[in-house]
Amino acid sequence: MDPRSLRSRKAIKNALCRLVSERGFSSVKALDVAREAGINRSTFYLHYRSLDAVLYEIEDDLIKNVVGLTQIKAGAFEDYIKNLAASLLDYSTEIRTVLSSSYAHFQRKLEMVLLPLVVGLPYASFAGLHPEEERYVITFLLDGSIGTVASFFRNHASPSKEDAVRLADQFLTFFGYRGGKQHG
Repeated sequence: MDPRSLRSRKAIKNALCRLVSERGFSSVKALDVAREAGINRSTFYLHYRSLDAVLYEIEDDLIKNVVGLTQIKAGAFEDYIKNLAASLLDYSTEIRTVLSSSYAHFQRKLEMVLLPLVVGLPYASFAGLHPEEERYVITFLLDGSIGTVASFFRNHASPSKEDAVRLADQFLTFFGYRGGKQHG
């Protein structure tokens, strides 16, 4: 993609994020985004078919960035969950945009990307659980971490990374997860 197109697309996404933070997604129109981005409406439609298309690209960018920040290393599953929660905070503007319009859609997309990265790893196992049960528990833990961070953003709070990590740790403790095994 040529640099002008990249700049226009970035300006459109940034404009949508700003307007959604001020008004909410349902009150924003394509013409508003075009004006905020400093382009005309036809340029907006040259790049995107709709505001939803812009939103879905923001979701995809966010997921790509979060997955890149939380690559699983030879560490523990707990670290992965805590890093995921903390990494989400680096994208607060984008997250607020997504949460105000398509949280369930975003959560499903994020889970579809993260779950295969985690399930079946030796340090993401729970003693005594069948693999399908483990998948359910890991899905629940991922959703819980994402949901914990999302609840902060919904309430317009600005948690620190330490707060996000602490809450993820409490969530893991609640389920008795410690050091690659579930205790309980």
